[in-house]
Amino acid sequence: MLEKTSFSIYLNSKEAFRLFSACYLHDIGMLTSPKRRRLHDQNKDDIKHLQETVSGILEVAASNSSDTGLIPQLALNHIYDIHSSVERLREEIVRTEHPFVSEKELVSDYPKLPLSVAERRDIGVISSAHGKLKQEVAEIPEELHDGVHPINLRLLSLLLRIADLSDVSKDRVRQEVLERHYDNMSKYSIFHWVKHLSVDDFTIERQKTDMSSRTVVTMYIEHNYLPVGNLPKDILHHRCGNNCKLKYKEKYVTKFMLDGKK
Repeated sequence: MLEKTSFSIYLNSKEAFRLFSACYLHDIGMLTSPKRRRLHDQNKDDIKHLQETVSGILEVAASNSSDTGLIPQLALNHIYDIHSSVERLREEIVRTEHPFVSEKELVSDYPKLPLSVAERRDIGVISSAHGKLKQEVAEIPEELHDGVHPINLRLLSLLLRIADLSDVSKDRVRQEVLERHYDNMSKYSIFHWVKHLSVDDFTIERQKTDMSSRTVVTMYIEHNYLPVGNLPKDILHHRCGNNCKLKYKEKYVTKFMLDGKK
């Protein structure tokens, strides 16, 4: 039977400093705009999609012009649609790539902080891990030594990922604020904030039969509703392998629906 209780993980002073620093700094990449070369990289699918979107808007503007031989006259709604498309793309790039941007900025001594080269390196690795898949985190060196103190970067990275994923609460955003900005938000931001609004409670429990056995930690999220969507099968299996709990719907052939209970 599961018993609600606390559990302890012991860190030395150098590990604790790196973990708490990463908690404060892991999202610093969210403050950095995408590089110009990233926005001009036509090999990226999101840039190709933006070009198609803008071309469609220009075609509509051209069809509305009295003389198609002239440059299309862009109405305010056309300019607004182009601006919104570009801003949504910029937001998606920032949100998707910010863990790795955070690492680059920390390693390159930005911002100016009283950290050593080794501390920046380690905090950068831990920060970038909150955007990595499980198998990518498993490739992080398990233990380094800074003087006489061991530093378990893999453990610290996993702890940050757990803390980051656990930071869900409907208190973080009001529904009226989300509704006001909904039309101008990217799909990533919409999912991010709807996820918070759906959470009523979050608890952690552990199960341990004896001192020699592994401790099983279970996290429970109580939803006031369950967001449901279609997810590509190969992507989900890439993330969780055989641990995915699925309910297949006959009407879907290449996609499935992920269901759950409150």
